[in-house]
Amino acid sequence: MFVENTRWAEAGVTFATLHVVGSNNSLVPWYTDDKTGTKIDDPMRRLTEELAREAADLDWLERTGLAEAVRMRARRGRPVLGICGGLQMLGERIEDEAGVDGSANGLALLPLRTVFAASKQTEKTSTQFSPLAEPWAALGGKRLTGYQIRHGQTTTTAPVTEALPDGLGYVEGPVLGIYLHGLFERPDMLEALFGTSPHRSLDEAFDELADAVEERLDVAALLDQVRAA
Repeated sequence: MFVENTRWAEAGVTFATLHVVGSNNSLVPWYTDDKTGTKIDDPMRRLTEELAREAADLDWLERTGLAEAVRMRARRGRPVLGICGGLQMLGERIEDEAGVDGSANGLALLPLRTVFAASKQTEKTSTQFSPLAEPWAALGGKRLTGYQIRHGQTTTTAPVTEALPDGLGYVEGPVLGIYLHGLFERPDMLEALFGTSPHRSLDEAFDELADAVEERLDVAALLDQVRAA
């Protein structure tokens, strides 16, 4: 359904891409045409596409075997981390009560159920990890400042440990799901997770990537083609 969901292997490494739909973090309107031909921001169009894509992502994970690979990793006690939509996918079920055909079964690695609504939550959030057992013990007690950009409210379907308060994160054994973005932008968090700090910031990495693209790509010609399309 969404061709940008793809998987390939190179030099013994398997890569996968999933397109998680967005509109500049919802800062740019999602337009549709009303009966007069006027473009208007349509929250239901936004919700419809996001639900359809998340359901399609889950279906693609199952069809390609990646979902079972994630489950197998968890069964072996290896860490599995899901952030935002990843937390939702780690749950048992995503429900589309708006009736736009976005319901789907999750990976069932956490006892969670997520229900989507038309409103979208966008806010900066500062919180603190609860004391955690291995393999997440190094995150226990650390403060995390990040941001939420999500549809959906998640509830538990069985007893499960809160990794972050107020329903912002859950953990069960090696499986951790949190709603806050920004974990990988914090050197102290990366050191806690991987035992080492990055030698450059995320912004510096993006700048290097942009420089490499501009050096090897005729950006002006590409922009001309975009304008002509």
